[in-house]
Amino acid sequence: MSSSEDEIARILQHGASAIDDILRSERFLTHYGVKGMKWGVRKDEETGKYRMTSADKKWKKAHKPKKEPNAKQIKKNLEANEKKSQAKLEGSDEKPTKKSFVARHKKALIFTGAIAGLIAANATAEAKTVKSIKELRGKSISPETFHKHVMHSKIKTWGSNDYIKDSSWERDEFTLPAGHEFHRLSQKAETEFRDATYSTHSLEDYHRYVSQFRQELLGPLHHVTFQAEQDIRVPKLSTTLEALKESLIGGKKEFEAWYTDERVLAKYQELSGGSWSDGHAMGMFDALRKKGYGAIVDEMDAGVIGETPLVIFARELVGKKSNEPLTKDDINFAEASLIELENRKY
Repeated sequence: MSSSEDEIARILQHGASAIDDILRSERFLTHYGVKGMKWGVRKDEETGKYRMTSADKKWKKAHKPKKEPNAKQIKKNLEANEKKSQAKLEGSDEKPTKKSFVARHKKALIFTGAIAGLIAANATAEAKTVKSIKELRGKSISPETFHKHVMHSKIKTWGSNDYIKDSSWERDEFTLPAGHEFHRLSQKAETEFRDATYSTHSLEDYHRYVSQFRQELLGPLHHVTFQAEQDIRVPKLSTTLEALKESLIGGKKEFEAWYTDERVLAKYQELSGGSWSDGHAMGMFDALRKKGYGAIVDEMDAGVIGETPLVIFARELVGKKSNEPLTKDDINFAEASLIELENRKY
């Protein structure tokens, strides 16, 4: 009798207890979706396209893509955004260091200079990169090609300080179940949570961060993990913007005319990638908590470094942190496991 026939016989004889045994066995494969399923994407059954709500359309209409800045401004924007990016990896148990930006990020500035050098690349070279991005989406990719794609996305988003693209509006809300494991790359071993903790919810995104930051940072890195103790809901962009608008107005009618959708979007882009520690950001998080959400997508990095990296603000929903120093073998494994983004901003 085959293995599968044995299991069927056990189920017929012992019922539910046999099913439980099989579910606990190492031979049983579980999954949280179906082949081709993407986190946070809901598609129309007939057209196969994302179903945009009226709120999505309203905010997308209010978003005015910024004009392409000149090379000098792009370089300045890239340097400022690299600074914000590096700060996300500072240990949460310590206050951010007061060392100068250059002292803290010498290697990052060199990296930014390399990006700035690509700004003047000719149209043929840019078309080649875009073709590579399209052909390799969702496929295994070499570290060198991945870094090239990241640099291109940084120029197109960080260079103009406009992190929002069409894929931002097409991303639906999603839920990460209790027990889900989060992965964070840090410069320090961590035990505490800040009011806003940057993290990845997939190993694919974590591998992308390891590969990206090992190129930019000096000194040791740590793999920080923790689990959701309750379901963590992540809103779509329009829901986040509504919560920010609510926080900015603060129930005062005299502010309603001032805080147009365009100004709310500008404030959101200003907050993105930062510490999310000012009063308006805290108010936004409180509004989202009341709606049952616990994290938002890090729009600055989404589609640039990772697919849907997160900012976790409901720290009461997650358990304690565990830490392991990052080894050379860990880095090699991450770089051998790279998969190009499905929704890269370019």
